Amino acid sequence: MAPDSPTPGSLEALMSETTRLRSFAGPPAEFWPAYAALLARWIQAQRCLLVVGLPGQPNGLRKLADWSEGPSAARAAAAFLRMAPQLAVSAMESGEAAVVIEPGVLPETSHQGLAVRLRIEGSAQQAAAVLFVPHATEA
Repeated sequence: MAPDSPTPGSLEALMSETTRLRSFAGPPAEFWPAYAALLARWIQAQRCLLVVGLPGQPNGLRKLADWSEGPSAARAAAAFLRMAPQLAVSAMESGEAAVVIEPGVLPETSHQGLAVRLRIEGSAQQAAAVLFVPHATEA
């Protein structure tokens, strides 16, 4: 979505990290932040929140992980944080959610909030990855 595509070297690194996490055997407190960072790098997001909640209880959300590329004082980043809970609930209910937060600085770009439902095997909890993607294009 971001204007620049991953280079072949970075794609190989992403694939390698994905393979490593598929066989991760450490504690969940180490897995979830690594997973959030990997998801963000795959789509070139600036921030990734991993959220869990019980079905039918949108106010019962809990953050599993919060990865950020660094602090951002941008108005769009603050708006994303305000929208994140609703994006998470929408993704848990329908599988995915997306919102254009505001137009980007570059032509034909926008700052977007995206969310996808994640399945936690063997759990009644629902989960979602909620990502902030600045300067995204429609492609």
